[in-house]
Amino acid sequence: MNIIVVVLILSLFSSALVQSFQELSLQLSIKEEQPNGTLIVDLTSHFPSFNNTTSQGYLVKFVRPCPNIYLDHHNPFLLRALMIDREKLCPYERVCSFQCQLFLQKDHINFIQLKFSIEDINDHQAKFRKPMYSYELDQNLPLNYHLQLEQAEDQDYLSHHNYSLNSSSPFPFPFPFRLNFDENNHLLELILVDKLPLSPRKYAFELIVSSKDENGDEKEDDRCVIELEILSNEEKNSFPPEFQSKFYQFIVSNPNQTFIGQVHVVEKDQVFYRLISSNEQNLDLFQVNERTGEIFLKQKPSESNLNENYELFIEAFYPNYLSSLTTVQIFVNLTHSSSVSQQDYFIEILIPKLFQKNASNLNAIYLQENTSVPLTLLQLFISTSSLSLLDISMTSWISMDFREYFSLKQLDGDDQQSLELILVKPFDYEIIQQFHLDFLLNPFNFTRKSFDVFIENINDCQPHFDQEQFHFQIQENNPFPLLLHTFHALDPDQLNNDLIYEMQTQDQDAFALNATSGQLWIAKALDREVQSQYSFLVCVFDQRFRTCSSVNIDIRDENDNICSFNSSSLTLNINENLPPYTFLTQLQAFDPDYRENATLHYDFVSSTSYLTLNSSNGWIQTSPSQMFDYEMIQKYAITIKACDNIHSSPSLCCYLHLNIHLNDLDDNQPYLIYPANTDELLIINYTSKTMPQLKAFDNDIEMKNRLISYEIVGGSLNSSLAIDFHSGQLHLLYKQLPLYGTLIISLASQTIVHLTLLIHDHETDPQLFLLSVERRREASSSLIVSTLSSPLFYLIVSICIGISILILTPIVLMFYFCKQKSHHENNPLMTTPSTTTLSARSISTTGGILAKKLCETYYSFEETANHASVIAV
Repeated sequence: MNIIVVVLILSLFSSALVQSFQELSLQLSIKEEQPNGTLIVDLTSHFPSFNNTTSQGYLVKFVRPCPNIYLDHHNPFLLRALMIDREKLCPYERVCSFQCQLFLQKDHINFIQLKFSIEDINDHQAKFRKPMYSYELDQNLPLNYHLQLEQAEDQDYLSHHNYSLNSSSPFPFPFPFRLNFDENNHLLELILVDKLPLSPRKYAFELIVSSKDENGDEKEDDRCVIELEILSNEEKNSFPPEFQSKFYQFIVSNPNQTFIGQVHVVEKDQVFYRLISSNEQNLDLFQVNERTGEIFLKQKPSESNLNENYELFIEAFYPNYLSSLTTVQIFVNLTHSSSVSQQDYFIEILIPKLFQKNASNLNAIYLQENTSVPLTLLQLFISTSSLSLLDISMTSWISMDFREYFSLKQLDGDDQQSLELILVKPFDYEIIQQFHLDFLLNPFNFTRKSFDVFIENINDCQPHFDQEQFHFQIQENNPFPLLLHTFHALDPDQLNNDLIYEMQTQDQDAFALNATSGQLWIAKALDREVQSQYSFLVCVFDQRFRTCSSVNIDIRDENDNICSFNSSSLTLNINENLPPYTFLTQLQAFDPDYRENATLHYDFVSSTSYLTLNSSNGWIQTSPSQMFDYEMIQKYAITIKACDNIHSSPSLCCYLHLNIHLNDLDDNQPYLIYPANTDELLIINYTSKTMPQLKAFDNDIEMKNRLISYEIVGGSLNSSLAIDFHSGQLHLLYKQLPLYGTLIISLASQTIVHLTLLIHDHETDPQLFLLSVERRREASSSLIVSTLSSPLFYLIVSICIGISILILTPIVLMFYFCKQKSHHENNPLMTTPSTTTLSARSISTTGGILAKKLCETYYSFEETANHASVIAV
């Protein structure tokens, strides 16, 4: 990225500048929680070639906005920082740092690569996630058992903590646990040092976390309650193993065979068997396989002195010694009865070599599952006289009906009965793996043939996962490699073929799947802003069948992105005196995070009475409390921040510097500063033949709004005096003195000033002149009063009223006749073929300020209308 920035900037300069390019680097350290404006570095102290005295000639700026760092407004070689909270800036990183690039140009071009490291301080307390933790423990726990406890969370990285149990409330019994805290391995645990007693059944105590303050004293940060409940064996909800049958019967008929039979339980995992008998002789004759439940004679029947029957008990038990019993009866019959002839009863079985795979055991048939039917398994030969006594039985660990799977087909014969055993329904290895067939003649079991049928497993079932779809959620910026899930596929065939796990995805760099164990690993840190969801297939292959399940991984958002404005600063030019709530601009920052992590809240860094800011949409308006006044302030600057996720932590902020330049308006009226009081008489001594100069002032700052013009617009002395338009210098036009009267002056056509002046020379005493003026005014007032009280005044008033009546009466009559004429013309009954010609004569008379018109109307009846006869007034 640095190379791209350098190339873009160098393209703007000539080749001579390219040759003088230099790149520098500087590493700086900043402590968190420093106040705003803290000086970070003076570049001239690290790079003496930058002369501070000539800083005005340098162009210094950041290549891109540098978060929390800005240049000093007066000296660009000074870098200052805003307040930085390390836990908000990089809460999940051990080393908190960021980089910025500074561009400097004068005679040469320099790039300074700045790396800022944020030092952590202990400004947060450790807190437990929950106020109470409960654990259930087995009563039979061994000594030195380790119970891991959850530690308190501290946002500070370099903080050190100590844990202790509350010793203020000692237990009334020896506490069997010891608290162990290994800070290096980040391990907090309780170690069992004494055997758990039968009582009490519950332990409750407080766990306290503490740390050292700045003075090295231990201080408590937080505490929680730990509750341990001791469960007995009965409370663990365990049940003894269950036999498939509560009573078993077996017959010993082969003098050379030691195997007798087998007992089974429903759940075979972790089950053990043992023989129980009250007779020690039985323990010397029989034995049981402790893992399979098979019962054997310790010697061949022909070599043992056996009784006709025995009764044994077989116990099945789990490792926790929960057990159950079943009864086994064993009958022994090794000789034929003397009342029955051995020649009359015989059974012969012919098994094809196809089904015999074990030369040492000829009485075993090996049959593949799901074989084609019907299929002849063997031929059976019995004496002809014993057909009605033939009994065939099937023995297995599940209930089976011989007629459901087999049929007997009788063949032609003379002295003997020939039969074929035909398989009519195939076996499924996943249901049954082995069963025992017995062929018996007569109820006394004098003649017997038996063999075992073993079902051979083939790969006829597809492997499958425990679910068709897998859905996971993971926080972005995860550590890696990270074990996400271990897939377990089930193959009902139960062959030794190793299952192979495969993954079908285009994101091979993000995930890895172990082909043998099915472990799915995340191989890199995932970024939700790059990709928010991953979907692929996980398949299992058993050398024949392949089964796939879909995997969907949603990446949960983490507040790991700082928002940004389009630029680091914004300048507005506005007029002063804008009304309240005037819209100025709308700020908009962008945060690539999701939902609440991308919802921005706008606010001013410092309070202001000039502006209002909408925290949701970034609208900036003028404040109703105070308006901008150019005469008070010409430039205004304030910093605005946009923060995400303000109701939780971390909340990341970006900043924008708003600069407002005010435009001056002509909003102040000029006013006289000489003479200062216009209500008083201005006495001018013209003895020296000079007139005074009026002076006015305008509070506006801009020169165009401060120009003042002077103009006489009235007054009794307007013809005797003149004034300079620009300077306000008075000039006397009428030389005969004294002059006394008023003067009305307009200032810049905005302000009207009334002045009363007395202009005199040395021949006139102003005090005596004013006294004579006052006397004349009093005499004039008395004359008016006497005039109003004389009979002549009332006579004149009466004459004027009479004249007014004489004038108004004809006017009223004239308007009346005009109205009657208009009504006459509009009447259809009065319409005639003749033409009416109107002549009007307007007589204007003036009586004071009222002008009146007298109208005369003449009617003449002629054959044609003449428009020339209409006289326009």
